Amino acid sequence: MRALYLSLCLAPLVGACSQPSTPSQAELCQATVENYAKFRDDPSKSAEYGALFTEDGSFTLGPNTITGRSALIARHKAANQDIVFNHVMDDITIRNNLTGKSRVVVYTSARNGSHDINRVIVADYMDRYEMVEEQCLIAERNVAVLFDTSSARIIPTGE
Repeated sequence: MRALYLSLCLAPLVGACSQPSTPSQAELCQATVENYAKFRDDPSKSAEYGALFTEDGSFTLGPNTITGRSALIARHKAANQDIVFNHVMDDITIRNNLTGKSRVVVYTSARNGSHDINRVIVADYMDRYEMVEEQCLIAERNVAVLFDTSSARIIPTGE
């Protein structure tokens, strides 16, 4: 019996003696940021996109703020109607106080079967998260656009 226990404990591929680890808040928030890109780009994932935000979560881009999960879902559906989005997340930093910053590059094209890129946006997301039932949700997302080919200029951010 002892030999069986030892063989199981020493078999790293089996993992019989390791305890499953509980993801940290930072890991959960990182997953939320990564899932944001997947769900934001998929027109059939409006509910999943909305579920990444708290019930009263907000998304601010320039002077426009969308508040509330229902409004965010409606925005997702409307935005994905005519435009194909491809969000690429990078440089994701989650802080201990449940805030974070990530860089996004967004490629867009018309939803007409063409794969021609017609716009590229580079921006920073500044987020505040809340833990709700062991899930990290976006409470506030503020977008600072750094570059947008529609304006063909770099926009200063003050940093």
